[in-house]
Amino acid sequence: MRIQSISEYNSYRSNLQPTKKTEAYVNQQSFGSNFGMIMERVLCRDLRCRADVERSISDLYYSVVNEKGITKTSEQPILSEWLGIKGTSLIEELCKPIAKVRSEFRDIIFKSQEELVPIIKKGNDNLLYISNFGKHGFWNTVFERESATNDMRIVFLSRNGSFEIGVNKKGNLVSEQYFNSGYWKKNTYNMLMGDRISNKTGNAFDVVIMPPF
Repeated sequence: MRIQSISEYNSYRSNLQPTKKTEAYVNQQSFGSNFGMIMERVLCRDLRCRADVERSISDLYYSVVNEKGITKTSEQPILSEWLGIKGTSLIEELCKPIAKVRSEFRDIIFKSQEELVPIIKKGNDNLLYISNFGKHGFWNTVFERESATNDMRIVFLSRNGSFEIGVNKKGNLVSEQYFNSGYWKKNTYNMLMGDRISNKTGNAFDVVIMPPF
């Protein structure tokens, strides 16, 4: 029987080297103070509905886009308006089956299949990026079925923690708030009404007992 930390498991699951929960918050000293302050506020919010998530995305986007010393990638102008006023609609659009995705977003999805897609950087750090976990459903991922929905995430990352939004396999919006302490909150919202239907919390540094191989 092997004991494995949840943080180790999350790092393996995400396969995103710049955002390992156990490392990302230690050496990220280049993040600007305003973005960090807004991130701290967003992490402390109780996001009860879709509108709360929308406001948090907007607050984070306008704070990070106005940071000094940032680099905006070629994807930023394409996504700017969406991130500023309709971020939840953006992630829902990105998660559609590829044939139903707006044409201007398809290249971003294809690119994200190979690597993270930075939107705003500061030095070597990704402050805002898009990640792709494949298709919803194991066999859909294995066979890359174009009719399946995409498991995409929009991620804001600062030294204080990270904020992620995505859509689950049922089509419900999901928000995740990760603190640099390891504490996390995950909320799921009704697809039609936008009210919260699930709320989970935990600590990424807790240990779980894994069964023997």
